[in-house]
Amino acid sequence: DLIVNNYSLSGIQLVNIDDIALQNMCKANVVILTLGTNDAGLGADIGLFNSKLDRVKYACEENGSLLIVGNMIWDRADDPNYAAAYKNALKNTADAVGGYYLDMNFARIRSEEFLEVSRPWDVHPTVTGHKLIAQVLCEYLEAL
Repeated sequence: DLIVNNYSLSGIQLVNIDDIALQNMCKANVVILTLGTNDAGLGADIGLFNSKLDRVKYACEENGSLLIVGNMIWDRADDPNYAAAYKNALKNTADAVGGYYLDMNFARIRSEEFLEVSRPWDVHPTVTGHKLIAQVLCEYLEAL
């Protein structure tokens, strides 16, 4: 049986999640994190962001969890280096634990069916978008 625990919360930043909560979230065979958008967009302290990713890394190592990190930070055409430090931190975390890094920043995900724009800077997946994310993740897992 497959059990999925979804800890998502609109607007939350990784830097605001308690270390004990992160530890508990990583008590699984497979941990899939799709994050970084709010941290990058709101300019979270990169040192604290890395510290929280270290907590995830240590928890996955301790629990023997496979870590898959999905980068959900959209590129900006006018600023190709936007959020590079956050994206590198996500990739480095996955690499450090022998996990996988999946860049979710491609046209299939960024379609109009996927995005619900409540404000120009506030974009969330629609129901269709969540299904598409799940489909992409399943395809990725099947290819492993």
